[in-house]
Amino acid sequence: MVKVTFGEQLKRIRTQKRYSVRKVALFSGISSSYYSQVENNKRQIPKPETLRKIAKGLNITTNEIFTLAGLIPNNSDTFDSNDNLTTDKATVHELQLLNSSIRLQIPASRRVYSRLPHLDFAAAQPQYFWLKVADNALITEGITMDSLVVISTDTAICNFSDQHRSKLVALNLDSRGDTVIRRVIWGSDHQYFILNGPADPEPVILEKTAFDKLFAGVVVNLHREIDV
Repeated sequence: MVKVTFGEQLKRIRTQKRYSVRKVALFSGISSSYYSQVENNKRQIPKPETLRKIAKGLNITTNEIFTLAGLIPNNSDTFDSNDNLTTDKATVHELQLLNSSIRLQIPASRRVYSRLPHLDFAAAQPQYFWLKVADNALITEGITMDSLVVISTDTAICNFSDQHRSKLVALNLDSRGDTVIRRVIWGSDHQYFILNGPADPEPVILEKTAFDKLFAGVVVNLHREIDV
């Protein structure tokens, strides 16, 4: 059976919707010539940020185009927080963690989560999770809904300090909802200020005990920064 290329799949979607190349490029915010080259497999699969633009132009979801590009496994259309990260090492990408010399290897068949477990400060080994961003609260920081972020549960990274009072963290603000990303500032007397973005400019102030019950980990990088 002949494998259908990424470009051919894009072309099939475009023609089914009766869109022209020019229309897709216009709504994607990219040039017609570049998009045409992608469809005709004269370019490599674009970076995630460009894939998001093309998804917008084709009027499909980010998950759909990431799956077509092989960035999300076909069985990850629904996100199960009980699944373990896959460990397929046939193809890996390396990710430089922010403010660290650590390079994290990400399996090509990685799992993506919508909700993370409560952070276990007593865990022997730190873990890394891919988390799907659930809202646009941090759009001013370049993090939008459906972006993918890498979350670390390494307590050395998760702890706040005088030098690192502000962090992007994963929080379970709703016991039944998705894990969200928020900017958190550590204040005096172990108070934490949760910033909810432009739509809700007043910060939520929590004491350490209450904050720890919501804390799921710290953002160490964004998916769109991976060169794939």
